[in-house]
Amino acid sequence: MGDPVPLFQNIASSDFLEFSFGARSYSAQLANSVAKTGEVSAVQVDVRTLRSEREDGSSYSAQVVFITHDFRFMGGSLGCAEGEKIVLGFEHGQANGLPVVLLCQSGGARMQEGTLSLMQMAKVSVAVRKHSDMALPFLTLLVDPTYGGVSASYAMQADVRIGVKGARVGFAGPAVILNTMYEMDQAAFDKECPDNFQTAEYLLENGQIDLVVEPEAQKGAFGAQLEAAVCGCLQVLSAGGSRTAATAAAAAVSAPAAAAAATATTCAMDHNLARSIDRTQPRDIIAALSSHYVALLGDGKQAADSCMCGGLALLPGAAADGGAERVVVIFNTKGHTPAEMAAANYGMAAPSGYRTALRLMKLAERFSLPVVTFVDTCGAWPSFPAEQAGQSEAIATNLTAMAGLTVPIVTVVTGEGGSGGALGIGE
Repeated sequence: MGDPVPLFQNIASSDFLEFSFGARSYSAQLANSVAKTGEVSAVQVDVRTLRSEREDGSSYSAQVVFITHDFRFMGGSLGCAEGEKIVLGFEHGQANGLPVVLLCQSGGARMQEGTLSLMQMAKVSVAVRKHSDMALPFLTLLVDPTYGGVSASYAMQADVRIGVKGARVGFAGPAVILNTMYEMDQAAFDKECPDNFQTAEYLLENGQIDLVVEPEAQKGAFGAQLEAAVCGCLQVLSAGGSRTAATAAAAAVSAPAAAAAATATTCAMDHNLARSIDRTQPRDIIAALSSHYVALLGDGKQAADSCMCGGLALLPGAAADGGAERVVVIFNTKGHTPAEMAAANYGMAAPSGYRTALRLMKLAERFSLPVVTFVDTCGAWPSFPAEQAGQSEAIATNLTAMAGLTVPIVTVVTGEGGSGGALGIGE
């Protein structure tokens, strides 16, 4: 990681309401935080160059606007100064064509600044929307903890949301739920509380974040694990990064192999082969054709699907200039063993799967990336839960979305292409 260039260092939190709680004033809290951190607010903004090195000798680098919460400063809470610095960070990115990477570690909006702290949620959201309209990437890194107004605004508005394993992320914390909904009945709360509740892993399982990475040695730090995850995403989303010669050479070598793998052959028609457990499946094809793939999971709202997968990929030699083509891929997965097939619901997607595909299509459209879909399904999941979750609506919405996509979409049927379940990603 390159040396950061700090921005907006003089924007400071202030006790404009002359707030106090009990015998302690907000002014005293601020003075204590300044003494502890050497900073004048809980958010810092800089421009830095991120780099990732790979085992094959290739590397990638990208300049970004990097924004981080400092939990040591009043729990990284969001006040007026913090909101102003975040917005200025986005505006700097927009003026210079840079992605924004925002490390979230916060207890939420700062109550000592009243309603004006809550207004920062909406203020930053306007900046996020403008960044999206300009097709500039925005990634959030959710470290422990990320709660309240931060989680309910920009932390969950990013193009890609990356969580750190074990990080606590949510809106209302467990203590609030225990106090309000269970009237401090700990036994009743424990009985109904889901496993891994409000952890990054829980959010991943429920489709609300895209990736989970291992934590760094220092809690809340931005280190090699997160830097590699960010670079992996920016390599596809951002056209402004740079590759080393080793990367370009690897792509050139891979291109003939990819072309050979894609060469069509003529064989005798046997429909039974479409269900053969050992035939080539979409995941195998992507592994063979792509020099770089980042899986993005979940519909971003409620659920992830074990059958419908997708993410960001580079296809070596596929671009007009012979370089790698940046694409979004969406595909059904089944597996090559009975256990894998059961885990993938035998290739039958739930409504959350089609909504995951829809989210990826919108992401592709925002960044002008072609969409490649690989169909291999006997049909959508026929079940009570699927109907309750709106299977018809999910497939129907995808059909209209694909009909209006402003980027190219290519569909490859690799095995079965059954009914409306196949059309949901292959119009």
